[in-house]
Amino acid sequence: MNRAEKTQLIEQLVDRIQRAEGIYVADFTGMTVLEEWELRRAFRKAKVEYRVVKNTLLRIALERVGGHEGLLPYLNGQTAVAFGYEDPVAPARVIKEYVQQNPKLRLKAASLGGDVFDGSQLEVLASMKSRQELIGDIVGLLLSPMHQVLGALTAPGSTLVGALRALSEREAA
Repeated sequence: MNRAEKTQLIEQLVDRIQRAEGIYVADFTGMTVLEEWELRRAFRKAKVEYRVVKNTLLRIALERVGGHEGLLPYLNGQTAVAFGYEDPVAPARVIKEYVQQNPKLRLKAASLGGDVFDGSQLEVLASMKSRQELIGDIVGLLLSPMHQVLGALTAPGSTLVGALRALSEREAA
């Protein structure tokens, strides 16, 4: 790979890092081509970009962007990186599911919003809610008090209507 190709690859990595909500660094040592292909397919299905990269080029790109310095100590050995753009925890879910079938894949570390998580925290990362789920929870929490207020306001009225109906039925009898 010549200097121009390396520069172009670094620029592509910088762009991906800037757009990514979550960056996952994994070790794929010992995986066969077929296993790697299956993993790539799972990532594509989850709308996650997955690349095998040289540690030096990824290190340069991370340093240029800044904010992900915590990943630098994990850049050794064979390294693949997964970028979660829409859902920062989607790569963790794919990795967790894949590791259950093929333990050769190992999460080294992940960076979400500048916070670095060690690979041992894969379970925690995979169990986190997506952005859409969190927004749904917040909307539900905001609407819940309104429903309670509405119920409290309409309850006396419905009780009053029931009492008036009972009185009118007594008078009619």
